[in-house]
Amino acid sequence: MFISGVGGTDKSFLIEAIKCLVDDIWHPKSGEIMCAIVAPTGIAAFNVGGLTIHRLFQLPIEHEGKTTGYWALSKEAQKRIKMTLKNLKIIIVDEVSMVSNLNLAYLHMRLEDIFGTNEWFGSKNTLFVGDLLQLPPVNGRPVFKKISNQLVKTRIGVANAVNIWKETVEYDKLTINERQKGDETFFKMLDSVRHGCLTDETIDKLKSHVFKVSIQEKYKELESEGTNPPICLFSKVDACKKINELMLESLETEKIELACVDVDESGSTAKFDKKTRKKLGKLKDHSSKTAGLETVLSLAVGCRVMLRCNIDVTVGLVNGAIGTVMGIYATRISIKFDHIDVPCDIERVTSRFMLSKNLYIHRKQFPLILFYAITIHKCQGLSLDTAIIDLSTVVFGDGMAYVALSLVRTLNGLHLLSYDPLLKLVIRALMKFTG
Repeated sequence: MFISGVGGTDKSFLIEAIKCLVDDIWHPKSGEIMCAIVAPTGIAAFNVGGLTIHRLFQLPIEHEGKTTGYWALSKEAQKRIKMTLKNLKIIIVDEVSMVSNLNLAYLHMRLEDIFGTNEWFGSKNTLFVGDLLQLPPVNGRPVFKKISNQLVKTRIGVANAVNIWKETVEYDKLTINERQKGDETFFKMLDSVRHGCLTDETIDKLKSHVFKVSIQEKYKELESEGTNPPICLFSKVDACKKINELMLESLETEKIELACVDVDESGSTAKFDKKTRKKLGKLKDHSSKTAGLETVLSLAVGCRVMLRCNIDVTVGLVNGAIGTVMGIYATRISIKFDHIDVPCDIERVTSRFMLSKNLYIHRKQFPLILFYAITIHKCQGLSLDTAIIDLSTVVFGDGMAYVALSLVRTLNGLHLLSYDPLLKLVIRALMKFTG
């Protein structure tokens, strides 16, 4: 089943309620999952107390912008996941608009393998939650599109394509907006943006929220007013990187650069030839291709950071957790996370990534990134008291402007770095499956 709802209709609350009901009825043991909650990004998964869909079900991941073909788990890996999911009652996939049709097929195939059946999704109850007018997959087609015959042959290895969404999914929706409840003006404005029909009133409202000072000044002003600092939302990674660097430089504390350690499968760096080092150099600013670990991590006491991997899910040290650096030491970084009462020490981790066809690199680094600014894709599903948003025409893709604006609870919490009149011409919306 697919449960739809615009941003703010308490889809996350519904997910939490279902999990509580499952736990109350069946009482899962420690380490056992009966209600599997997953999402396409770390922050979205953290927001609903789940894991990324790729992590839990060990799905094929992207390499250089392309998703690899489906592969079966090793016997040992399949045994472990079967033990974890042996009493699974329901799977909930949140933020389904960002799940591609190919990953939907991979999920079905993985569940077939785990539970030894050719029934859809391993014959397990599967609930998809989200808004298909929000962000589509970064790479790939939306879940409701039929997979092309070419992809079916090259990635899945079968002859004919099937529209899994059309074959399996029923539809219902949530209709009451709780996030912007009581702010009717903001709600109407969001609705017009969602459907790509910006009224003159909406445009005037947006223009009135553009600030004139520098982003550093505005950030510090908002930081002094609220309990948690604001988040800056941009459409492109390069813009986020620039803002993160500007905010780090604006701190009065000493900036410290922490380099990674890269080794090959044998544990040696001596074998890296000139070509290999050149390839690694090209990935310096692309941590998404290096297992989420930075080549050089620049930090300072007082800077905002986000955790990039799960350290201890029982205390909330999970991929997507946000906090402030309290101390930087040789082997650890002390961080006060927003949702944890006491500072936590984060140590270096080692992750493996493929550099070329026959070469895997093991990288050791602190699993952190600066977190003043983030791409809109990464934060879909959050609810924010305050946000600084760039609404220039570089906002690209279906639903991106709407998603960014709808994350904010009230109009007073909305602060725009820019607004381009041409935005009215470039906002487009997916109109299928709106109910």
